[in-house]
Amino acid sequence: MNTPEPSQADIDELLTLFAQDNYSATKIRAGELIARFPDHGFGWKVLGVVLRQQGQITASLVPMQKAAELLPDDAEAHSNLGVTLMNQGRLSEAVISYRHALALNPDTVDVHHHLGLTLMTLGHWAKAELSYRRVLELNPDYPDAHYNLGHVLQQQGQLPEAEACYRRVLAAHPELSDAHSNLACVLQWQGQHTEAEQHYQQALALNPQDVKAYSNLGMLLQAQGRLTEARDCYQCALEINPQFAEAYNNLGLSLQGQGRLAKAEAAYRRALAINPNNAEAHNNLGIIFQQHAQLLDALASYQRALALKPNDAQVHNNLGAVYQELGRMAQAEASFRRALAINPDYTEARSNLLLAMTYHGAHSPAEYLAEAVLYGQQIQHKVESPFTTWHCNPCPERLRIGLVLGDLHHHEVGQFLTQLLPELDSSSVEVYAYPTHPHTDELTLTLPSLFSVWQSLLGLSDTAAARLIHADGIHILFDLSGHHNYNRLPVFAYKPAPVQVNWLGFLASSGLAAMDYVLGDPYATPSDDDDIFSESLWQLPDTYRCFSVPEGAESVNPLPALANHQITFANFNAPSHINEAVLAVWARILHAVPQSQLLLKNQQLNNATACQNLCQQFAEQGILPERLLLEGDTASLADYQRVDIILDTFPYNGASSSIQALWMGVPVLTLSGDRFTARRGASMLANVELNDWIAFDDDDMVAKSMNFAADTDYLMTLRTTLRPQLLASPLVDTISFARHFEAALWSMYQS
Repeated sequence: MNTPEPSQADIDELLTLFAQDNYSATKIRAGELIARFPDHGFGWKVLGVVLRQQGQITASLVPMQKAAELLPDDAEAHSNLGVTLMNQGRLSEAVISYRHALALNPDTVDVHHHLGLTLMTLGHWAKAELSYRRVLELNPDYPDAHYNLGHVLQQQGQLPEAEACYRRVLAAHPELSDAHSNLACVLQWQGQHTEAEQHYQQALALNPQDVKAYSNLGMLLQAQGRLTEARDCYQCALEINPQFAEAYNNLGLSLQGQGRLAKAEAAYRRALAINPNNAEAHNNLGIIFQQHAQLLDALASYQRALALKPNDAQVHNNLGAVYQELGRMAQAEASFRRALAINPDYTEARSNLLLAMTYHGAHSPAEYLAEAVLYGQQIQHKVESPFTTWHCNPCPERLRIGLVLGDLHHHEVGQFLTQLLPELDSSSVEVYAYPTHPHTDELTLTLPSLFSVWQSLLGLSDTAAARLIHADGIHILFDLSGHHNYNRLPVFAYKPAPVQVNWLGFLASSGLAAMDYVLGDPYATPSDDDDIFSESLWQLPDTYRCFSVPEGAESVNPLPALANHQITFANFNAPSHINEAVLAVWARILHAVPQSQLLLKNQQLNNATACQNLCQQFAEQGILPERLLLEGDTASLADYQRVDIILDTFPYNGASSSIQALWMGVPVLTLSGDRFTARRGASMLANVELNDWIAFDDDDMVAKSMNFAADTDYLMTLRTTLRPQLLASPLVDTISFARHFEAALWSMYQS
């Protein structure tokens, strides 16, 4: 039996009413038609469309579903249902309806376009790309498809292709502010900052209320070091939309870059007040806590960020850095490796992993080198055209030396340079500085006057930085940061200078094939260490660096043990130097010298929880809390007047803290190991003729500590002679060091 159907006159009347936008009359007639012909889909289809046109999306769903059921071969009915489902957020069901419509009519441009929109909303970028490419096959001049294809390609990292799409849209419609804004984003990611800025400005000229464009322009300016302009952009965005959490987050980044940490923290907290689930703001707040040395608070912030975004490689990397500062090296390494598992090409995390491995001591030098070489290979792979010729004079009268400088403020590297640079022979050497750190203090404000040229690399891409250095005609380029913060090791992969040297800031291999030498000395880097560096070894005669005489009027006092009737051991190094193996040996020493105490002082011990954790670790070794003196803040020279013997850390020995100890008459007991970081203590003691204070394994360190602690007469005598011994040693002979350094420069360049 055939289903009754409406007449053609009924259909034509309904279509005429709809075409006249007379939706009320159309809805009435569609209802009458459904009442007369309930099993025919036409009335249902028209009713559904009318309801949707009137904004009654929920009410339109049932007639749309009924139409698709009664008209299974009507592509339009399935397409209409797809639109309604999409409008209700039922995206997966909408995809099914669109695909049904396309199976019936494969060449319907609008349906392909709607399918693309739905897939894009679902984040199915590759599938959305196929839909938009099909739209453009059917209609090459469909502007929305070019725009959306650009967005899809942008999300997939296909930046040149996305750029071409946006340019095509703007060629036909230069008034589209969103296209200018998106093109600017793509250009920004490709390092084309000047043109990106122009398109952001065009977008804002067309739409002055575009808060996203203000925010993105701020990020562009911030990356160039134009922090004040960036801050102004974020504030413009917030004037338009005070609830724009992303702008508060970015404002915080700008303020943080200016060193205005309290205001940055307030901006992040405002972002989180608006959106507590903003993982990036939690991460950035963690960075602020970390910079304030509030490591446990930083730890909590990073863990909250990871609860929201468990696969955020950057947060895992930051978490690893906190664990490292806390001295929890196994957890630090695990976090860095987790970041690399998420993003194997995350070279910053691999660099941080290498730094953690130098502190940890759980890996052999060969294992470290293998990881470092992998880092170098990843960096080198990104360099398309390294330099093979250079602008520098091949037969110079004086060498032009470049120093790439990382974190200098209140840092021993900066202090060393203020001592060395004035002693260099300006007729033999001229020195260019390439700082990478945005912050300044009294030290960094005095440094520029000591250089021939001071040229910041802040805001420059690796390629641009390498071109700048290359254009300066540098003969020998030094890296003074290694895998520490603010390093620019990728710049060295471009080989902007014919000779490149790893020196001073990092006591292990960089892993870069383009790094020619590592500068050491006979004690810290003996000749048979050549196989644990990717660089070739170059040894200075006595010491790989010299030190300035510590400032301060503190005199050498009598041995504290005489008044205390017990030996006070101490260490003032950062927690990152103090690993489980170090604590175990120190605990053995306290057991071996029962009438002794251990003084530890560093900034992290301002935190009560950190002190409790440390006491617990010692308790597990059988050492009661009363044997420990735990104090916060950085040690002063006066603190050494309370100490009889310094116990060095390993495999990352102390440096400035050891010099301060020797200056104050306090001997340092060091454990010499199998790598540069573990031998710098031995290098210092050999130069000051304290070879007996160099131990060669755990048992030797315990035995020496016990023997020295028992001989207070020897300790008293040594306390009065150490300062003169230090003054007579190569460790503080800057003039001799400068001559040795200059000779090494010429030999390296001419070899």
